[in-house]
Amino acid sequence: MTTQQEALQAAQLFGVNGTLCRLAGEYDYNYRVKSNDGVQYILKIAAPDTALATLCLQNAALHWLKKQNVPFAIPVPQLCSAGTDIVLLANTYPTRLFAYVPGELLGNLPTHSDSLLKSLGTQLGYLSKALANFKPGNAKRALAWDFNQATWTREKLTFLSEEEQEIVAPFLQHFETLIAPQLPLLRQSIIHGDLNDYNILTTDDEVTGFIDFGDIIETATIAELAIALTYAMLHKSDPITAACHIIKAYHAQFPLRKKELAVLYYLIAMRLCMSVINSAERKRQQPSDPYLTISEAPAWQLLRQWQALAADEVFARFYQACDDFK
Repeated sequence: MTTQQEALQAAQLFGVNGTLCRLAGEYDYNYRVKSNDGVQYILKIAAPDTALATLCLQNAALHWLKKQNVPFAIPVPQLCSAGTDIVLLANTYPTRLFAYVPGELLGNLPTHSDSLLKSLGTQLGYLSKALANFKPGNAKRALAWDFNQATWTREKLTFLSEEEQEIVAPFLQHFETLIAPQLPLLRQSIIHGDLNDYNILTTDDEVTGFIDFGDIIETATIAELAIALTYAMLHKSDPITAACHIIKAYHAQFPLRKKELAVLYYLIAMRLCMSVINSAERKRQQPSDPYLTISEAPAWQLLRQWQALAADEVFARFYQACDDFK
């Protein structure tokens, strides 16, 4: 556990003096820092057992994206006085300081216009294009949210009610038998891994930034789009049309392949299943923490909408949204 004073001392290691306020976070201690000269930063203090290799991977990806001159803002890691971008606070807590990314969270907007969704697709395409050339070596790691490591969902089905299991179980069965074996055969790359609507920043009806690269991993490239679509479709009366706006713009920047498009329906369903199972488990463990279940109700709503749609019908709509394929 770190104190406010220790957090201030951590910021000073990066040459920043000022004031700070605590932000929400599931694992890290997060602070917004305002320096005495008015510049804002985000200070992230990780748990002692956090793998340094994972933090180094996150930082390396962010430095890489900065060099690619991507058209969106990212939390660029800052260097401390010793020239490194990670310091150990009290010789225990891995600590980093990032440039502050301004904007309104996508999840806080009451509605999403067609132009905003198209902007999201375009920026996602730029992100996938930039990360496709990022080759840091083996970036595979243990991560429950990786589609390739989703077997835990079967083991935790009992956290759901019988009615909920009837919705989720068929999706899990199809994913396990038909989709999971295909994923290693698709394009592989480093992905952000958690582009939910609270990790996407907007300004004036455009997507202008991505934050929180904590779930970065090497996996099937199409997983990036599937995850972003899942959250962008929440609260939509017509989720397919919303998805098509994103897919069309994404495809224009980073051309999809037919085999990737063919698994998209089931990846979206699987992400929703992972989300509701995780929420059910965490709600039992920490029933008073709203941060852990913020997407639970809209996820169930979208999952029921998804259940009512035929996979081939969704594929046809997604296919229509793209002009050509490689």
